Amino acid sequence: MTGKVTVANLLDAKQQGRKVVAVSCYDYTTARLVAQTDVEMILVGDSAAQVILGHDSTLPATMDFMVAITAAVRRGAPNVCLVADMPFLSYQVGIAEAVRNAGRFAIECGAQMIKIEASSAYLDVIKAVSDAGMAVMAHIGIRPQSICRIILVGANYPACLPEKFCLFSETIELGVVPHE
Repeated sequence: MTGKVTVANLLDAKQQGRKVVAVSCYDYTTARLVAQTDVEMILVGDSAAQVILGHDSTLPATMDFMVAITAAVRRGAPNVCLVADMPFLSYQVGIAEAVRNAGRFAIECGAQMIKIEASSAYLDVIKAVSDAGMAVMAHIGIRPQSICRIILVGANYPACLPEKFCLFSETIELGVVPHE
């Protein structure tokens, strides 16, 4: 694709049944290399705390750190659809702070989509960020930012599924993800 890849382009690809090429990236140099390929979307994840800084979890990633590396990735790959991952405690402490932090990614980094580790407790945050004009990628899988360890084996696994389906259904109603 020539030109800047937008969220609308990704939605068109989905409607056409075309797969989207996406990767995680954390730095300018790698982003420059990625920009020379057919990658359409880059996620700058809080996993950088582990991959780049050597921590044993994602929790040490701060907003300032995430903004700095996301801006670097944007400079290296100016035409991809850029997704910025909200780090731990950047959206959990209040709606106003969540919107302000998401806005930092949009304004300071040129992020086109904001990724939030979601549960039903954060539907109001997802809606507020979306209402503020930012596209939201609601991560509804296992949430690494959760301090408690969840072991999904045997009989425990199905217990988490109803919340995930409920959250997905509610986000569709909010208009955060396209309804099919």
